[in-house]
Amino acid sequence: MTQLNQLKKHLPAQSWLKGLLLLISPICLLTFLDLFSSYFYLFEALNSFKVQFTLLLLLTIPPFLFMKKYLVSLLLTFFMVVNLSSFVHLFFSKGNDNLNSLTVISFNIHSSNRNHAGVINYLKNSTAHIIILLEVTPEWQKLISQELINKYPYQSAAPRFDNFGIMLLSQYQYTENIIQLYELPLIHVKINLSGKDFNFFAIHPPPPVSQELFQMRNDYMMKLVTLVNNSQGDKIICGDFNMTPWTGTFKKFAKLTNTYTGKGIDPTWPSFFPPLQIPIDNCLISKNLTLNEKSVGENLNSDHLPLLFKFSWSN
Repeated sequence: MTQLNQLKKHLPAQSWLKGLLLLISPICLLTFLDLFSSYFYLFEALNSFKVQFTLLLLLTIPPFLFMKKYLVSLLLTFFMVVNLSSFVHLFFSKGNDNLNSLTVISFNIHSSNRNHAGVINYLKNSTAHIIILLEVTPEWQKLISQELINKYPYQSAAPRFDNFGIMLLSQYQYTENIIQLYELPLIHVKINLSGKDFNFFAIHPPPPVSQELFQMRNDYMMKLVTLVNNSQGDKIICGDFNMTPWTGTFKKFAKLTNTYTGKGIDPTWPSFFPPLQIPIDNCLISKNLTLNEKSVGENLNSDHLPLLFKFSWSN
């Protein structure tokens, strides 16, 4: 009778653990499928949530340890470490302040966003020297140009009625080149400060919501490699990348252009649901520049949050 009672007490715990293992198994499967995410858009899209995967795995390990399920605990720890290793390097980057610095804002304002006053006030009150805006419609371009012309007298824009209009505002004079990649505009400007050339690339590749667009986005980034590497001077590439920093395409692009990012993760999308936010708005800078700060701004009714970053250099 005693053994039967002990068995009854033990069964609910076993069932609960099985249920928990069943819930967490898809994360382990997706972690494995990430090996093929460079070839299939859905695997990459689902593995955009590696931070969330890591936290969920971390929370599920203690119950299995408590019930002495050491093999399962070890397996879950393995998958947790695999996910963690994909983004932990973003927290380790040089950050020494140098004499010269620039602050940049990159913000996908959302083409249908009606919060004109909020966005303009945010930009007016910012400390940014350069602003890059995505999803700029002709209406947005006209409003921003009129309101910010005194603070940012140098402006370039390729507005569109879809979600791929783009605009760059600067406090410094520059030479401009608006380029079309796959019929999508990107802005390349060169600024000379104290005899040093800086190439800014404002980009917005297509979102990988199908296999065709996935391939187009990847091809876009590889063509951008040539444009970046052919420019003389330091490079700053920023915008809505439509990919996280741990995707294969992002890492390959950073390696080929000798650029880097860091200072944490700073998720920007979707702004309306923080638990699932991922960092698809990014900045990459030349390795001889120092990334000092990176942070997200307030919610301004776009589906993205603004990304602010500051970099510096020595003479």
